[in-house]
Amino acid sequence: MKFRFDDQPHQSAAVAAVVDLFEGALVPPRDALAGQAAGADGHAAFGLEREILADNLAAVTARESVTVQRELDLLTETDLLGVAQAFPNFSVEMETGTGKTYVYISTALRLAEQYGLRKFVILVHSIAIRAGVVKTFEQTEEHFRAKYPNVPYSWGVLGENSALSDFAEPSSTVQFLVASVQSLDKPNKNTLYASAEQPQLWGDDLTGVQQIAKARPVVLIDEPQNMATSLRRQAIATLNPLVALRYSATHKEPFNLVHRLGPKQAAEASLVKRVSVKGIVAGEDGKPYVRLDKLRSIRKRLMGEAIIDRASANGVRRTPVVLQNGTDLFEESGGLAQYRGLVVESMERRPDRVIFENGLTVRAGQESGVDHLAVWRDQIRHTIRQHLNRQGQIDSMGRDVKVLSLFFVEHVADYVGDEASLPAMFDELYRKEWLRAGNVVDDMPDPAELRVAYFPSTKTGILKDTAGRASDAEYEARAYQEIIANKELILDRANPRAFIFSHSALKEGWDNPNVFQVGFLRHTRSELERRQQIGRGLRLPVDQSGRRVMDPSMNRLTLIVDESFTEFRDGLNAEYVVSGGAGGDGDSGPEVEDADTEVTVRRRPALFRAHLIW
Repeated sequence: MKFRFDDQPHQSAAVAAVVDLFEGALVPPRDALAGQAAGADGHAAFGLEREILADNLAAVTARESVTVQRELDLLTETDLLGVAQAFPNFSVEMETGTGKTYVYISTALRLAEQYGLRKFVILVHSIAIRAGVVKTFEQTEEHFRAKYPNVPYSWGVLGENSALSDFAEPSSTVQFLVASVQSLDKPNKNTLYASAEQPQLWGDDLTGVQQIAKARPVVLIDEPQNMATSLRRQAIATLNPLVALRYSATHKEPFNLVHRLGPKQAAEASLVKRVSVKGIVAGEDGKPYVRLDKLRSIRKRLMGEAIIDRASANGVRRTPVVLQNGTDLFEESGGLAQYRGLVVESMERRPDRVIFENGLTVRAGQESGVDHLAVWRDQIRHTIRQHLNRQGQIDSMGRDVKVLSLFFVEHVADYVGDEASLPAMFDELYRKEWLRAGNVVDDMPDPAELRVAYFPSTKTGILKDTAGRASDAEYEARAYQEIIANKELILDRANPRAFIFSHSALKEGWDNPNVFQVGFLRHTRSELERRQQIGRGLRLPVDQSGRRVMDPSMNRLTLIVDESFTEFRDGLNAEYVVSGGAGGDGDSGPEVEDADTEVTVRRRPALFRAHLIW
């Protein structure tokens, strides 16, 4: 399969919002060599008329769905080479799944076409996003070469092959350099800051970072909220940008925000899948449920933020409580019998935990009174059921689309090894759900052939648990390479793999457009993972020809979570606010629907075609 791309109005609008800023404000050098692009030798000789740029900013923001701005918000820093820098920064906000990477590559090529710019650095913060950017270059190459036939371009990854020297050499070819911020923010360790061992041989004694800075590139920052520390701001400034263009779904420092496509806008325009949630409430009958979210110190006293069951006029509900020494959960629960005798004895750090008088200990991020295997069974059962339902609905509509489901797994041992419970659990439940759906037993595929797993690993193939730390990068890189390499392969209906088990650490920088269900099979809980669950499946699906399918009746992502619908919805909106996604206009996040109230639409293709004819 090969993905097919076309011009989409929402992407064209995002490109135009940036390109129009520079009309009349970007002045090319007058001494450029005949037959050579103005920016072939870099952008040091370009002029940037800031008064005109500010006027253009006012005009662009007046037409866009953002606050009107008339002043440039410069990033002013002393860079890591000790040079004072000040340069314009413009931000574009685009909801996950709407083509952010496509947009900034297209924007760069349009700037090259109109103004002669030739040097672009794409700055990323993780190996996952770096791999995704390279994959996008590969997938869009045919499309962009047809869209911009007079703009030759190439790309390379900093640290690989001759990427840096190709970037630094004068050339009329547009040069993209994909770089991780980690390669720039440690001057004492990064090889970019080291002088060439044989400068005479190469005829230049500039360090790698000085070669980049000499080109005065346009810097495209992917997910800039992860580069907001003082050190990383200095690292960005060290590149000596002509201008920085920032792209994210959740800006924390928007600088001059010139275009916005928020989650509600994207959903209402059917640019992403709508989201529904199936809540599987964790707990064991007759046992006290306690979830400790975190400990915090208030006036030198430790307090715990927890969730327990509480009796109310509408039945038992999960409710937040604040714990301190002596807190009696029987009283806090409204007299529920299972909490009798559960009194806080002490709270301790490292690891953060609460100890009760009856000996029960609950650590931060953990739950008691929960049968995890029972919860996982319910999540897997409902995921399979929804998967079969969705594939049947799509097939009945005459759409040649393969449905995928994704499970995030927290520990390798849950899926691999003698003690792994998930493979056998999945296989058993798939057989039951296949028959429950009314399918013929002889047509049942082997469940083991339907699953595929991606886990971090060592060079020798030993699978590892990771947590997204810098020290885990090497192990996670192998999993990302496999995920991205197999992205098209798994979309082929001839390939039986349809259920993806992925390590929970691999939760950013990749997605698959045909993921329609996501389940999170976890031992612990994080309050900042709901958006990551959604992000892996928001993109619109593609059919077997690689074309995007824009049909709201089928484009729905269902999350099967281990909490109630209300808890998920409220927590998701809180995450958008914390991460900066609210945008100041009350758009706190996409509207999620309760999967228990979802109505499945099926079409009988023959009748539908007859209706169209007559």
